[in-house]
Amino acid sequence: MAPGFTLLVLHITQQGEVLADMCFTPVNAFKRYNTELELNTGKDYKAERVEIRVSGDVGAFIGVNSLRAVSYLMQAGNQLTESRVADSLMSFENFYRSIQKVVWRSRDGSSADQSYYFSSMNHNIDVNKTFENCGLIALSTLSIEANPNSEICKSSGQLSCAVSGCYNSEQKCNGQLDCSDGYDERDCLIEEESDYEYKISRMSRTTFLYDADDGDWGWREIKKNDHEGVEFEPLMAPRMADDWYFTAFSMSSTLGFSVIPAPVQFSTKRPLVMHLSGPSSCRHGEQVGLRLILLNNDRLEALVLLQLVGSDHYKFIQVEMNGIVSSYSARLTSGDHQVLVYLAPESQQHIDFPIVPTINQGTINIMFVATAQTGRSICKHTITVYGEGGQINKHTSLFLDLKNRALVLSYLDIVVEESPIVPYEEWRRYVFGSPKASITLTGDLIGPVFTTTPLTTDSLLGRIAKGTDARVFELAANIWALHYLRLTNQLQLHKLKETLEEANVIMANIMRRYNSTGSFRNWDTSLPSVWLTAWTIRVFKHATFPDWEYYLYIDPKIFNESVSWLLKHQTEKGSFVETYSTVFDSKYNTNNSEVALTALVVVTLSETLGLISGNVRSASAIAIQRATQYLESLISIPLSIDIFQLSLSTYALTFVKSDKFELAYSLLYSKRKQNYEGLIYWSTEEIPSNPIKLENQRPFLRPRLYHENDSLAVETTSWAMLVVLQREGITNTTDKIIQWLTSVRMFNSGFISTFDSAVAFQAFTEYAFRARLQDITDISVAVDMTAEGNRKHKMHIGNSSFQQPEIIKLNKIWGHVNVVAKGAGQAVVQMDVSYGIDIEHLREVSTYPTFGLNVTEYYSTYRNKSIITIQSCLRWVRSLPPYSSAAVLEMEIPTGYHLLESEAENIAKSGVHPTLRDGKTAEGKTVWFFDKVEQEWSCFNHTIRRWYPVANLTKYRQAILYESTARERFVQVLFNSTPLYVLNICEVCGSYQCPYCPFYNLAAHLLPSFTPEILLLLLYFQLVCL
Repeated sequence: MAPGFTLLVLHITQQGEVLADMCFTPVNAFKRYNTELELNTGKDYKAERVEIRVSGDVGAFIGVNSLRAVSYLMQAGNQLTESRVADSLMSFENFYRSIQKVVWRSRDGSSADQSYYFSSMNHNIDVNKTFENCGLIALSTLSIEANPNSEICKSSGQLSCAVSGCYNSEQKCNGQLDCSDGYDERDCLIEEESDYEYKISRMSRTTFLYDADDGDWGWREIKKNDHEGVEFEPLMAPRMADDWYFTAFSMSSTLGFSVIPAPVQFSTKRPLVMHLSGPSSCRHGEQVGLRLILLNNDRLEALVLLQLVGSDHYKFIQVEMNGIVSSYSARLTSGDHQVLVYLAPESQQHIDFPIVPTINQGTINIMFVATAQTGRSICKHTITVYGEGGQINKHTSLFLDLKNRALVLSYLDIVVEESPIVPYEEWRRYVFGSPKASITLTGDLIGPVFTTTPLTTDSLLGRIAKGTDARVFELAANIWALHYLRLTNQLQLHKLKETLEEANVIMANIMRRYNSTGSFRNWDTSLPSVWLTAWTIRVFKHATFPDWEYYLYIDPKIFNESVSWLLKHQTEKGSFVETYSTVFDSKYNTNNSEVALTALVVVTLSETLGLISGNVRSASAIAIQRATQYLESLISIPLSIDIFQLSLSTYALTFVKSDKFELAYSLLYSKRKQNYEGLIYWSTEEIPSNPIKLENQRPFLRPRLYHENDSLAVETTSWAMLVVLQREGITNTTDKIIQWLTSVRMFNSGFISTFDSAVAFQAFTEYAFRARLQDITDISVAVDMTAEGNRKHKMHIGNSSFQQPEIIKLNKIWGHVNVVAKGAGQAVVQMDVSYGIDIEHLREVSTYPTFGLNVTEYYSTYRNKSIITIQSCLRWVRSLPPYSSAAVLEMEIPTGYHLLESEAENIAKSGVHPTLRDGKTAEGKTVWFFDKVEQEWSCFNHTIRRWYPVANLTKYRQAILYESTARERFVQVLFNSTPLYVLNICEVCGSYQCPYCPFYNLAAHLLPSFTPEILLLLLYFQLVCL
């Protein structure tokens, strides 16, 4: 009967008049059985683990919840109590406002609100209202008293006031008196605005209302139907020192709901706590200072033995007498290192531990152990070690085609020599210890699928990106990867759910810059873009799939509004034009740029035609027809368009089934190019194949170099590939196109840049679906590393091992690799080689000069260079076009330095550079995004600050400036940082051994003067004990 029952008394008089009265009586139904909660801390006095014992009815659902003390004291309704449950149930009554209620509220929030309800008598003005408030409808021929005004109001579909007048349903409980007697605001829920403000004003940090980090550590659900009413659950307490309040409730199928009367308090304050922080990465040879904080939460003093656990991967840096230490050749010690630290009651100490990695590259794990009489704490820190110098990355991609032959033998050349030393020269080929190489084998022609979830620009192209275009590319890559797995029967449900969950996040980032008119813009300060809007809704269309619509849903309204906005930018002749003169993608930066843009919009409109409705659909069909006529008129004049425009236009004509499609196809096919291997591609100019080095009558395949118009060639060939697949299916021509696209890869999972990779993903997916090679694939591959004593690694690819790429790490980076493949099917072998350089003439250069870039560092006047201002000056060096398309500047920063991303964004918004649009920060790098780079020199500054103490910093760093959609147009520069290279560990205060640093270990100076007394005291205690 919870939360109460209504007693109705009905009487019919001798005159046939109906009399009625009612009474509401609250019922406490939460005491039919007791729920009990007990926290057992006796099993672990270190407060790392606590056991809860909770009881309820047999077979009932039992829930346990924890809440931080700071959130509990707000009493904002986060916890379940008897009063809050009763209040919620009471809110469903028709006459909630008339229920008699008294609330006891704690002023300081130390206890939850307590509500008490009392019996309430009838307050209605007539018998009819009494029935209504009881939830009853009276059907009788007798006279039932009613307000005369009610019949008048009912006839007009309104509600009646108590005395006179009517009001509609929208005016009920709207906070305004629409009846003169206030009857429209009767029996409304009480909006306790003053109480709400009072609760919120207890604390200003409203983030405590939602604790995303550790708020649910104490939540447990006991759903078993076979428990006997008592359950024991172990909990691992969070490492945060805080007070918590536990609540337990139970729901029984027979006895109903029960909750503990008051929460149980628990503290996660451990007696001894250690926190460890430091950079997550460094360069080989750099000396890193790790910061430790020891906290004594006990009311007694503690003597803590702090130990750095020894390892072969790192050593401890010893500082000599008076803080003397070398930056380059400091004295290093291995093994365990111990320090005794005194902690006063309820105090803390800061200790800096200097270490230096001893490995060339890889990951090291540093472990510290703090031991005291009150407990023990262990902390680990992971650092990734990279090679020194400016990085040079080389990639080789080999297509293993075993459809028509049973054996493939290839030789992959490693461009790194065994020794970096060049006789009689002052420079070296590469920095010692910097080379790194790996070989990847996969049966998926699209490349290794889902090396990370989700796929990002970093995992696909090795770059950090920002902006709507980057998010659109990431969404396209993930969607086409899912389609690839689906069409090749490899898609698993857990991978689908995981990927689409991340795709929702990516889509939210895209919609952040969605305009209500239907357009998308790339940056907050940029204009809406026709090109970007067309690409975005095209990707949205491919993401709209019935089988996973439950996990990723895109509102059809977006398609209607975006298509409607696109149609507004169609000219009278049928073409589509951009909203501004600056072109984001360099492939559209030509004299007839509207041709390629029109073809792209036609493809988008044709693909989304089935997803739009109403007048927009008919307008879209008309726009497609007009744009098709425009493209057909250009096809008849072949010299008026280039090969990229022809390829994209031909693909657009396939959707509309144009009469000029065959003409366009024959024209496109006639302009194909072939390399010396007979592989087919389309480009404005010849794209050289991988270099071949002949030695001992063996052709060694060398890594591919960047060439002018690489990204244009990949995207053009991919569009042409889609055309050929739709017209002819799987033929010898498509096989040669796929082989060429595979050979020009510059990354394991990507191609050259963003959108050329997106179109290539679609082409590879369509090819794999039609080729159906998975069922017959059975390839055995033997990889022989000659520099490692003819070490062989055998791999096998079958129809059940497509998604598991085989990755081999090379230990000795020189010589060559022999690849022998046998069997049937197709596979891809790729080799990545990277090394560091410290000389200018060894850096990578583009085919033709593209950008000019100068980097200058200005150090603070303080001796330890804790603040650095970096000036970057850049310009476009070509005469045609007069400016670049969207560009990205990646600037390496010293280890331990950092720039807040909010500061980088403020620099972009400040207008210090006319075309700088945004900035992003990452570990060891700042990235800057430009709309374009013009021919005049333009500079901007950004300031980085030391966050972690690091000494003997790498001497050379690099900066790379490149076009966002054409990575082959770039410039790489090296800059010298000798002032940072000569800093020692004490100059950056990275060790507790440095006497002029704020956190210095004074024990070395205090210990000698007290040594005799301490020895006598210890001897005295020993004699007493004996």
